[in-house]
Amino acid sequence: MLDMLIKNARIADGTGNPWFLGDIGISREYIVAMDRHVDESAHLTINADGRVASPGFIDIHSHDGLSFPENPDNLAKLSQGVTTVVVGNCGFSMYPIVPETKSLSTAYLASLSKYVTEGDVAPSISHYSTLLEAKGLTTNVASLVGHGAIRIAAMGYDLGPPSRERMSKMKWFLGEAMEGGAFGLSIGLIYAPGSFADTAELRELAKTVGEYGGFLAAHIRTYGTCLLESIQELLQILRKAKVPGQVSHLEAVGLIGIEPLFS
Repeated sequence: MLDMLIKNARIADGTGNPWFLGDIGISREYIVAMDRHVDESAHLTINADGRVASPGFIDIHSHDGLSFPENPDNLAKLSQGVTTVVVGNCGFSMYPIVPETKSLSTAYLASLSKYVTEGDVAPSISHYSTLLEAKGLTTNVASLVGHGAIRIAAMGYDLGPPSRERMSKMKWFLGEAMEGGAFGLSIGLIYAPGSFADTAELRELAKTVGEYGGFLAAHIRTYGTCLLESIQELLQILRKAKVPGQVSHLEAVGLIGIEPLFS
């Protein structure tokens, strides 16, 4: 007997095939049957009445990690069919945090979310995962490690390129996160301290990401007057490091150099 049987659903299976009207059988939290007709009894039968049943959506660019302390149910995303969120974007991740700069790191994260406190941040991705599990999250979470978080942990808000020792420390933090399950590195070059990093620094860190098979998600330096130069910088980093990348916000801001359509 099935645990749950969903009847009369418009099934979009996520393969690219056209939807079809059918039934879905679920047992022990797994889909065990999916066809136009599933003739099995179930403890619970739901008549979808033509509503869509599909795999959960993935939000690859979110800052939900910053609101998990206050809203672990993440109903805003679940209500839209999003079942997996990628957190830690734009350089803002809740780890790695070291005692020496913990207050700076917390203030950095709180600049995007008032909910973040020093009790919510973590020294590593493994500690962060434990914190999330304790909150009973309702969405799946994939994490990027933030360049801003790494830089603050290694050198606070100091300007200029890192020394060899500080670069080694940043690469160590990054490697630990990747080994612990991070999917890649995120950068936010419009925000301090990410804006203090030069191309060489970012290229070195991207190479470390490549060693673990990760990718680079980039909030580039500007979407305004130097948009093309900012994209070229990212492409150069990706080519040199041989890693895949994502432009987090592909947009153009401002009217400089653009003739108006109507006068």
